[in-house]
Parts: sequence; structure tokens; C-alpha cells
Amino acid sequence: YAELSTIKDAYRRSLSGDSELVTICGQSGTGKSLLAYEFGKYALSTGGIFLSGKFDQLQQGKPFSALASAFNQYCGILLQNFELASEKQKLAQQVNCMLGRDAFHLCKLIPNLTNILGLQTNSILFNHGEDCVNAQKRLQYLLCRFVEAISSSFVAPVTLFLDDLQWADPASIAAVNQLIFTLPSSSSSSHKTQFFFYGCYREGEIDKRSPIFGLICNSDLFNVRSTNIKLDCMDLRTLNIMISETLCLSPRLTRSLSSVIYHKTKGNPLFVSRLILSLSRDGLLRPSLSLRRWEWDKEKILCQKLPDDVAIYITNSIEALSEDVKSSLCVLSCFGASVDICFIETLERALHQSLIDNLDLAVSEGLLDKTDYQYRFSHDRIQEAAYNMMDFLDRSPLADGEEAVGVLLTAVTQLNLAGPEAVQDKSQNAVVANLNLRAGKKAMEMSDFGAAYSYFDYGISFLRKNHWHEHYDLSLELFDLAAKCSLTNGDIVSLQLITEQVLAYGRSFRDKLNVMYFVTCSLAYSSKLPEAIEKGLDILFKLGIEVRGHGSSMETCVQETKDLLLAYTDDQILNTRRMTDPTMIMAMKFLGKLETGMTQIMPKTAPYVAQRIIQLSLLHGLSPVSPIGFVHLGSSMAKLGDIRGGYHYVKLALALLDKVGSRESAGEVICFGTQVRVYVEPLQATLEYHNEGYAAAMASGDTLQAALNGLFSGATSLCAGVNLETVREKYAEAIKFMEERKQVIFMIQMQLQHRSASKLIGTGEVPKQVSTEEQIILATNNSVMTTFYYQKTYISFMFRSYDDTIENIEKYLACIDNTWANLFLHHAYHAFYIGLISFWFARKSRDEQQWYERGEKSKLAMKKWVESSQWTFENKLYLLEAEEAFCDRKFEVAEIFYENAVMSAKTHKSLHIIPSSAHKTCIAAIFFGVGCRRGVLAQEQTISQIRSWLKTGYLKAVSLKQPSSCKRRAFSLAYIGILAANAASFPSTASAFVQPATSSSNASPMQRVIIRNTSPLTNRRQLMKKKHHNNPLLLTKHMASTNEIENSSNNYPLEPKTYPQRWVQLAYLSLLALLSDWICFSVAASPDSFEHAYPGSSAANLIDIFLFTNVVSCFLVTDVVAKFGLGKSIKGAAALMSVGCLLRSGIPDLSWLGGSQIVHAADIVQSVSQEVIDVLPDGISDLVDSSTLTEAARVAGLEPYGLIVLGTVFVGFAQPYFQCTPPMLSATWFASNERATATATALNFNQIGIAVAFLVGGSMANNEVGIHSYFGLITLLCTVVTAGTILQFQEKPPSPPSKSEIEKLIRGEKEPPFLESAKKLFSTKGFSIPLAAFICSISITNIVGTFIDEVMERGGITDQLGVDLAGAGFELAILLGGIVIGGYVDKTKQYKPVTLACLLATMFFVIPLGYTDHMIGAEPVLLVAALFGLGLACGPIQPINAELAVDVTYPCDETAVESVQQVGGNLVSALVIPVAEWALHQDYEFFKQIKPLDSDIRGDVVLLFTIAAVTIAYFSTFDAPLMRTAADDDEGDDDSIVVDVDASSVLMKR
Repeated sequence: YAELSTIKDAYRRSLSGDSELVTICGQSGTGKSLLAYEFGKYALSTGGIFLSGKFDQLQQGKPFSALASAFNQYCGILLQNFELASEKQKLAQQVNCMLGRDAFHLCKLIPNLTNILGLQTNSILFNHGEDCVNAQKRLQYLLCRFVEAISSSFVAPVTLFLDDLQWADPASIAAVNQLIFTLPSSSSSSHKTQFFFYGCYREGEIDKRSPIFGLICNSDLFNVRSTNIKLDCMDLRTLNIMISETLCLSPRLTRSLSSVIYHKTKGNPLFVSRLILSLSRDGLLRPSLSLRRWEWDKEKILCQKLPDDVAIYITNSIEALSEDVKSSLCVLSCFGASVDICFIETLERALHQSLIDNLDLAVSEGLLDKTDYQYRFSHDRIQEAAYNMMDFLDRSPLADGEEAVGVLLTAVTQLNLAGPEAVQDKSQNAVVANLNLRAGKKAMEMSDFGAAYSYFDYGISFLRKNHWHEHYDLSLELFDLAAKCSLTNGDIVSLQLITEQVLAYGRSFRDKLNVMYFVTCSLAYSSKLPEAIEKGLDILFKLGIEVRGHGSSMETCVQETKDLLLAYTDDQILNTRRMTDPTMIMAMKFLGKLETGMTQIMPKTAPYVAQRIIQLSLLHGLSPVSPIGFVHLGSSMAKLGDIRGGYHYVKLALALLDKVGSRESAGEVICFGTQVRVYVEPLQATLEYHNEGYAAAMASGDTLQAALNGLFSGATSLCAGVNLETVREKYAEAIKFMEERKQVIFMIQMQLQHRSASKLIGTGEVPKQVSTEEQIILATNNSVMTTFYYQKTYISFMFRSYDDTIENIEKYLACIDNTWANLFLHHAYHAFYIGLISFWFARKSRDEQQWYERGEKSKLAMKKWVESSQWTFENKLYLLEAEEAFCDRKFEVAEIFYENAVMSAKTHKSLHIIPSSAHKTCIAAIFFGVGCRRGVLAQEQTISQIRSWLKTGYLKAVSLKQPSSCKRRAFSLAYIGILAANAASFPSTASAFVQPATSSSNASPMQRVIIRNTSPLTNRRQLMKKKHHNNPLLLTKHMASTNEIENSSNNYPLEPKTYPQRWVQLAYLSLLALLSDWICFSVAASPDSFEHAYPGSSAANLIDIFLFTNVVSCFLVTDVVAKFGLGKSIKGAAALMSVGCLLRSGIPDLSWLGGSQIVHAADIVQSVSQEVIDVLPDGISDLVDSSTLTEAARVAGLEPYGLIVLGTVFVGFAQPYFQCTPPMLSATWFASNERATATATALNFNQIGIAVAFLVGGSMANNEVGIHSYFGLITLLCTVVTAGTILQFQEKPPSPPSKSEIEKLIRGEKEPPFLESAKKLFSTKGFSIPLAAFICSISITNIVGTFIDEVMERGGITDQLGVDLAGAGFELAILLGGIVIGGYVDKTKQYKPVTLACLLATMFFVIPLGYTDHMIGAEPVLLVAALFGLGLACGPIQPINAELAVDVTYPCDETAVESVQQVGGNLVSALVIPVAEWALHQDYEFFKQIKPLDSDIRGDVVLLFTIAAVTIAYFSTFDAPLMRTAADDDEGDDDSIVVDVDASSVLMKR
């Protein structure tokens, strides 16, 4: 379908990172759901995860019904399918890791998740006293994180389909909004979450008030691509095609029937299907035995009176059923589109009515579908028809007494639809109101506050007029919770009306506290912060808690609080009892809200609120608000100068979070606490704290604190030196988040910082038009004004706009004193830049003394902060000291301070900080320039050199449109160059400059560039600079040419680097190794078939021929690779292997693939002229003699046995080029921590070839025809891989991947011939021991693989498929073991202990293979387990010891090392296989005296056990140094190596 292709296209775009929304609309019955589920099959077939749910018109009161069903069904599948136990465990671990304790909030929505996480149902509690707004937003956030957990657990895209969106509740659509609009950009893990949503809705049943309408409209606002697919009814032609295919008749014959049906149904697919079933049932459409096709009575069909609407038709169909069936359908329709069978059984008992038998009759009529556990209406139109046949009064009794959550909500919804008039006994009004109260609480537990409000509102409507007197407690609770939900839903009008009722009829002030708190919150959320604070103060006063008029200064209040806490130890505070008094708990909530608001607009009063929180906590116990008091106390203390004391209380507040039993305030505590911690802990170490605060705030639904954490996270990242592009992206995401959640104040501040970052990068963006609300905030909010003027000051200063800087700094200084009561990181950075600017103005302005005093004030503040964190602030203090000295014209002192600043920044890892880095380098350059001009610095050449370097940087960086992290320094140079060009006439502020070291031995890469710039080429640069001073372009071209000359100097920095091409290299080498061993063991899986086709031959002999040829070739491979290079050698060997395959199969017979006729290699050889054949050695012509073939083999097209042998020899000769070169490939292309894994993959991929030989050969090569097709398939695949190798396999990377390779490159030693290399290797200490281990491993795996049939037969596995699968599993285990254990060795270099452990495990797992009479060897499961264990243990020994041998013999040729090992391994294997073949028929008996172990054991296993035991004894003596590892570690932490040779000679040697 075109529609299906459209959905697939949108799905693919979503996988590439785009946000997509697809909706399918159409009339009822047009096939929307069918199309949607067809795509679901596609999503599953491509490896995705498909979740589906359906909204129900009768379950709109059940919160998140469709979403909950989708996720719960998926979790149920994981629980029910035992094969998915590991996936279930993986998901549980991921959910616990990402959500922690907050996961239990999801369990109310997704009950099956409780079982996956192993939680107790009764432990999942809901606090009806928590902030509703936060709870709903928390659930939306948790749903997003849950989808991330699913996607990352299974590394698969998640697709969510929701049907019947026209009945979706607002809470569900809000959650879907969150998933679509924020999930792709909010994925925090390294794995990018891929999420795709699509849904269906009925055309004509949504309007502008429908939640789905808002979802579709919002897509454009948030850059989400929206696709709407409309399905119409079928036209006559389409309907005729459908009926033609259904009846298996030609369209010409069905045209008359189609026209009648189209006339009756207008092409509605549902109507059509129901009508065809009805016609068939009535005999109007029937099969004709005489005509052998369907026939129909057109006239009678035309005479049938049918309604125009499908709903009426379905209603009439139900009316025609018996009363019992009709009644059962009506009962079922009251409980939704699908109902569990167990619940129906409960209904049968409650109603004393037989339901299941009647429903089964409805199933036979096609009205219902039945599964193992539920009945489902075939279409929602059928459910609607059945439901509409009932009266309201008939529906309501079904609700009485039901307790299950889903049933309770559905039943109460039925009562509410009936209305108060349905309650015949007026005394039952309170009962129904109470049911609504319970239903509303359940909805709140699921965070659906829209549905909850509806229940509470209905509950109120059921109450009688005097309910405040007759049912006071019930009324108060209904009104309180309704007010709470009104606040959550943003329904301020309803909140006011409800509040008036409670204030009028509440019996006590305490009973009115809840609604007054909600009103206060609504004022705060409406940006009426002063009014909210005033109201909160009034309520606290009435509770006996006075906060106004305390009269103390901020300093006095903080000191009083500190004195109060001196009487308590930290342990006493942490172990304080919990607060239980409801009035005090409410008072604390008011205080918490006040503290958050007052810190912004009443900073001098805020410490007193924190004091009251602490006092009440100590007197009445801890509450969730208590940590807020302590963290704000710590922040205020830090702002007043007591950093260490404030830091102590911040840590105490963080510890209290776990003690109070709630993390409602975690986002706020982490946010304000982190801003204090940056003054004590290293700045870079605190970067993750705000991310934790954001996650904690979102988990509790506190979007205000989430926004504040995002704001501070961006600012901290900028100060900590995170790449500017990354910081800007972080700002953009945070702005989007704040815009969505209407956090206007913080959004404006973030936008200001975002613009500054964009200007620093050089991509200044045009700001959006400022709204009226934003203008009001900019004019009235002191905190926003401070940020606004500081950012303008900062950018003006960075770009040296003197007039703008002085204008904005005065405005900034005018509003700085009345901002937040807390200490933030930006206070230090503001002071730092104000100090720099002040000293700059002190040199330029007439008000020198005023600016000098301001600079001195910033310097003294920085001095205090250095005492708490030398790491973060010391280099900034040195810069201010340097600026002050520069201002005092003490240039020698200034130079010392500049150098100290640079050394401090380098020591404390802050040299790369963006703002400071640009400033330091720029202003230091200006300082040195001014100093030169004044004769302070000795040589004019130095400043000229600096200017030249800066101009180069400027012209280079101007071309950078989108600078990345690697271009950050170039951007800094761009800014520097602008200023340096006019240094003599425009003296500027000074900062630190990185002085070049006098030698390159310990210089950084950037310093080496500077060193080269002070070379003798400087004089030439000076002349060219004077010549081209008015033409920057010519100057740049000249500098490029001089840079080329300088880059060929003796200081040549060569840095290890890896390239993506290495994976292509590894893939081709692995595939070639796979094919070579597949060919070698191609007949091992079906030896009987092969020997039947070639009488007198043996499959084992063919393998032996291959191995002996392999040994001979191993002696040549080293010299060939040395002469022709790795790339040409691999390509040539691949071509040789293809020729060998062609000889074995002939030109492949592709008839089984739809190919052409057979052409034999024998025909090709015989076509050669007889003269050529005559001069060939005797016997060569016998190779094409087909008389040696049996008749069946000749008919099948098999090649003569001689050609089979010759082809095998060719392949055997080629294989060493794939098996001896992996260590060389790893060393040449892979980093030191990847080599063992790469070698393991390439070496052991041949085991996959053996596994394929067992699987494919076992199934295909079961007769002569199968063998021919089998060999042809191998030839075809080999040819394809060879072609790819020739086209894509490369010789070597542009630069070496490791330091050991660089060192080897520098030496430039030529490798001797193979025999000399072999002698040298054997004389190297430690080489023979890994060689022995390698031979042991390859011998054991080859023997077991060759005789797998006999081994499996001992355990009772005789069928060929079982043998093939076991053999394939063994070979796959070898590969997996090599990759996993090889990766471990890559990281640890623990060659010896790992090899010994593998050898011991090999001895253990080999024993069951020969215990023929014992249960260990006779039990198939144990035998297969032992076989797989042997593969996992024995397989890794080869690649590990290949790398070990290369390591101990470094810098010897890797190919020579591996060739010697392959020669030894294959030669020993070829010699031992005949011995093993003899031994497998021998039985020995050991442990006769120990009955549990007494059993015959086969001789081949005794042989393998002996080989492993001897190898262990020998390998335990290994004691050789790891030469290559030492070479990799020699260079320390420096990432580059300075090569004191001519660069061009190095490149030529390489």
C-alpha cells in the first residue's frame, strides 16, 4: 500500500534522529487499525519493539488506559515467556539504574512492572499530600525514562501505536506529547533513544477542544514532522478487486455482485465484510458444486432492506440474536472493548447469569474475538451498538461493590454517565459520592489529575444539599482533592469556586489550610510572586509563625541560626524524629514555597525563612521541606564569606534527603548545594551534579527546579571549559525545555547566555522578537536585569567595544546588590571579569581611581575564594594581580604574574577554559607588544613573531563556519588576532600567555608550534610581513608556504591515530578466514555423502591434504608479505582461493537460484589444446578424467576427484595469508587497547567457517546433487568477497595507531627472510612457550571439529541436524570466547594468568567428551554444555598467545611470528589427527576404585587431556618481559612522539 510505505518512510526518518508524528484518520470501518497493525509487523520484523494500546469510549475515566495497556502488555510478555528471562533481567537492571526508587511511581500505572522489578505490591504507596502538579509532570518524565530504558536495554527502536485517539484523555495526550517532543533530545545515555509514535482517530469526531487536536497542532511548534494519512471508503473498482480475490473469481464475473454490495455499503470495508458474512449465512452467497465456484442471487440481494449506516446495521444484527446472547453482549460492552475471562467468570457469579456460553455464540457470529485470556469486540462499532441498546438505569447496577482498580473506575464511570437521577434510593447518594472519591484517588495515584478532578466533581454532584452538615468529612475531602486537581490542571476558575465553598463551610482554620495552600501555589505559578509571598506570610502568621518584621540583618540572622545549631551534632540532626503534626507539615510546605520565592525577590528576608524551617524541624521533627532550610542556610553562609561552613551545611542537607523519606525537594537541594560545592571542589568534578539535580527534579515533577538546574548546568559547563559548540547545544535544549513549561524568567536568562556563546563561536544569531511578558520581566525582575547587563558587558569587553562596555557595566553595577540571597558560581566569574574591565578602564578612563578601586575590590573577593578552592580560582587571582601590576606600569611584575597564572591554570586543568583562554592569550600578547614598544622586552622580533602568529590564527579561523572542539584554539586565535593587529595604538587588558618552552622535549603540541615559529624563518616572516602588511590574503599565502617548510623540520610530531577503515580491513580478513576454513571442513559435516560420491576417498584425508598444504605455504607467507605488502598479498591470496573454489565446483550451477546450465571446470580444462596437455607432466590430464566418477556424480555435475584435490590445495595454499596476518593487521591498524580483540576476531572467525560448514553442509550436501549445489554456493560467495577485497582492502593507514608502531617505524629496520626470522624468534626468551599454547589450542579444536560426529554419537545425538547444530555452536563459542576474553586481555595485559585459566578449563571440559558409559558423557545436555564450554575456554588461547608472542619478540615481524605458530599448529594437527582417529576407537578405564567416576574413557579424549596437561606444565614457566607493552607505555601521558628525523624520510620508509 502507498499508505503503508508512507508510514515506513516516516519510521526510517525517526530512526535517523528526526521527530515524527503519524496519524491515520478515516470513517469507522475504513481499515485504520488494520493498516496500523500491518506496520507493526514491519517494525517487529526489522528488530524493533512494538507497543500498542487502544482508547475506549467507556473507559475514559480510567487514567492512561491505552498507554498503561501498551506498556503493561509488553511487560506481561516478558514475564510469561521464560525464553525472555535474560531480557526481563536486563530491563529490570536498566530501570533500577535510570529511575531508582522513583520506579515505583510507574508500577501503579504498569502493574506487571512490579513483578519485573521484584517489588511488593503493598509497598507501593501514594502520598495524597504531595504536590499534584509535580506528580503529573513526574509521571510524564518517568514514562520518557522508561521508554529510554526499554530502548537502551535491547538496543532497539521503540514504536508506540495508540488506536481511537478521539477518545484519548488529556493526561494521556500530555504524556504522548512528552514522549514525542522531548524524548529524542533528552536521551542522556550514550545510546540515542529511537522512538516512533503513530495513532488512529475517527474522522469528524475531533474538534479544537479535543486533546488530539492540540497534539497535531503542536507538532509544528516543536519541529516535529507531522504526517496525516486519510483512509476513505473503497471505490467500486477497489471493492470489485477485493471481492474477486475473496471469492477466487475473475473481476469480470464478480462485477455484478460488487455493484450491488457497493450500492448497499458505499464501500465501507467494515460494512462490506459484515454484509458478505450475512449473505453467506442467509444462503444468498453460496458455493456451487456444479459450477465449482461461488454463485449469488443478485435480485434477492437487491431486495434486502439495509440501513445506510453501518452502526444501525450492526445494531440490527445484534437485535436478531437470542435474548441471552444479546444480554451478554450488552453486559460485556459496559466494561470496554476487551474484558478478561477471569473477570467475566466473576460477573457470572455476581449476576447469577451465564455469560461465557452466550459470548461463545457471539464469537461464532463474528461479533467477538476470543483469545486464551480475554474476549474482544471485533470492532468498536459493535461494542457501541451493544452498549447503546441499554438504558442508563440498566448500566448503573453493574458498578455496585466492585473493588478492582480497573473495574472500580469503569463502574463509577457508568454511574456518572447515568447521573444522580439513576440513584433511586436517596440514602445511597453518599455511597456513590464515596465511590467517586475512591475512584479519584486511584486516578491521582496514576497521576491523571484531569480524570481525578472529574470523579471528585461528579462525587460533589451526587451529594445532597445539606451535605456539609450530614457528610462533613466526605465533603471536605472531595473539595480538598478537587482543589488540588484544579491547581494541577491549571483550572484557576474552578479552584476559586471550590476554595470559596471550603472557606465558607470549613469548621476550622486547619480544615481550610489545604485550599489556601493551593491558592498560594497558583499565585506563584502565575508569576504573581509578591502576592503569593504576602498571602503565605498571612497564613503563617495565623498559624503562629511570624516571618515579617524580624528586624535582623542577613548577617545577624545567619549567625543566629548557626548559634542555634551549635547545640546539635550532625548525627543528632540526621536522627531527628519525623514530623507528624499535620498543621506543622502544612506550615513547613508554606515556608518551603516562601523560601524559593524570597530568594529571588526578597533576598534579605530569605535567611530568616530558612531559620524558621530549621527551628521547626528541630522542635517538631523532620519533614520533606527540612533539607531546603539547611541548603539555603549553607548558601547564605557561603555568600557572606564562610565558604567552608556553608559547604558543611550543604553536605548535611544532601544527607537529610535520604532521612526524610521523600525526595520532593531533591532538585532544589542539589541545585543550590552544587553552587556552593563549586567553591570547594574542583570545578570540572561538579559538572554532573546539576545533571543529577535535573533528573531528581523531573522525577518529582518539579519543573521549576529542573529549569534552574539546567540554567546553572550551562553556565558551569561554560566556566569549566566545555566545548563552546557543546555548551551552545546545551543552552538550546534547555531553552526549548523552559519554553514548553512556561518558565519564562529562567528562559530569558538562558537565552542571554546562549546568545553570548553564539557570538564567541562566531555564529551570532538574530534574537527572537521579545514578547510583552518578557519585556515586563526584563524591566521588573532584578535577577534578569543583572544577567542581561552582565552578558552585554561581557560580550562588549570580549570584542573590545569600549563605549558599550562602560555603558552596560554601570547598569550592571546599579542592580547587582539586590539579587539572589544565595551564592552562585557566576558571582565569582562576574567579579573576575568586572575586575579585568575595571583595570582596563583604569588605564583608559579619567576616573582612574574609581575603576582602580573596583578592580581592587574584585581582587580581594577572589583572594577569599582562593582560600576555599585554589584549584578553580588561583589562576584568576594571578590574572587580576597581573592586571593591577600592568595598570601600575610594573611590567616585570606583571609578566611574573602572567606566567604564574598560566602555570596555575595548567596545573589545575583549566588552561582550556574558553573565555579565559581567549582572554589570557590575547591580552598577554598585547601586554608583550606594549612592553616591546616601551623597551621592556628586549627584542622587537618577539612581538613581531607573536603578531604574525595571531594574524595567521585570525585568518585561519575566519573560514571556520561551525567550529568544533578541535577548532576551539583556532577561534581563540581569531579573536586574538583582531586585537593584536592594533596593539601599539590600542593597549588593552592583560591576561596569561603561554610562553613557549626553550626545548621541545617536554613541550605540548601547541607549544611545539610556537617553538617552530621562533626558528630562523622569523626574519623571512618579518620581511614578508612588511611587504604584505596591507594585504592579509598575500600574508596568509606566504605563511602557509613557510609553515610547509617548518613542518619538514626535525621536530616532527607524530601522533597515534586510528581510522574507521580498520573495521573494513578486519571484516574482509575475517570473512576470508571464514571462507577458507569453510572450504577446508566443507565435507566434515557429511562425510558419508562425500565418500559415496567419490568411492575410495575420505573426507578426513581431504582435510589432511589441506592442512599439509597450509604448512608449506606458511613458510612462504612472511617473505611474500614483506616483498609485496599486506594489501597485495591478501588480494592475491583471495584470488587464488576463488580459483581453487572454481576448480572444486566448476562454474557454479545456479539453477537452484534461477540460474543457467552447468558448465564444468573439467570442460574448461579439456578445451585447452591437446598440444598443451601433452607437454604437461604425466598425470595432470587425469585430473579431468570423468570416468572416475560414479554415474550419479556425473549426472549431478560433480568435478573429478583430482580437481577437488587441486582446488583444495589452492585454497590451502591461500589460507595462511588470512591466518598468519591478523597480528600484523592489528598492529598496523588498531590501537594498543584493541589489538587482542582484533586478532581474536580475525583468527577465530575461521571457526565460524567451520560452524557454517556443519550447518549448511549438513543440510545441503546429503547427496550428489546437493554436494554440487553446495560447492557452487561456496564459489559464489568466495567470488563476491574476493571482489570486495580487491576493491576496498588497503595497504596501511596514513599514520600509525600506537606508540610502539611509531617507534618501530622510526627504527626503520628491514625484516630478514622467514627462516632467519624463525631462528631469531626461537632464540628470543619466552617465544616457545606461547607457541606451545597456540599449538595446543589449535590441535584440540581441530581434532574435536574433525570428529564431531563420533563425539556427539557418544552422547546419543545421532541425527544430522543435531550434530550440525552442536558443531556450529562449538565453533561459535570459540569466536565468542576469543572476543570476550581477548578484550579483557587488551585492557589488562594479563597474558599468563588468563592462558593458564583457559588451559585448566580446557582440561575440565574435555573429559565429558570421552566418558562414554558415564552419565556425564552419555547425557546429551551435559555433553553439549561441555562442548560449548570447551570452545569458550580453548578458543581464546590462540589469539591471546599470538599477541603474547608478538609482544615478547617486539619489534620482530608480526607475520613471521604468526607464520611460525601456524606452521607448528597445522603441522601438529595434521600429524595428530590420524593418531586421534585411531585413538577414538580405543577405550581405557580409570578410577576403577572410585565408583562415581568409574567409566570407560575414549582414547582421543585421553590424548587431548594429555596435550593440555603438558602445555600447562610448560606454560607455567613463562617469565619473559613484554617488550611491545613497555614501548606503548614509555611515552607517559603525552599523546604525541617527537621524531628527530626528517619527516619526508619517515613517510618514505612507511
